[in-house]
Amino acid sequence: METGEDGPGWSTTWKIALWAHLHNNEHSYRMVKQLIKLVDPDHEVAFEGGLYSNLFAAHPPFQIDANFG
Repeated sequence: METGEDGPGWSTTWKIALWAHLHNNEHSYRMVKQLIKLVDPDHEVAFEGGLYSNLFAAHPPFQIDANFG
């Protein structure tokens, strides 16, 4: 992961959209893969990103904007 790619789900979705807008598809795709990685809720690490099995963003506290992103 490059510098500036980590963060909660809401900022990751914004960064994905911005990289896509700048036509940097490789960077955007790498971040999408990080965002949709399944996470075991019992072994969650802060700011690792990913999704729970119910497809909610794996970042406490619950962030509705991350899930809508």
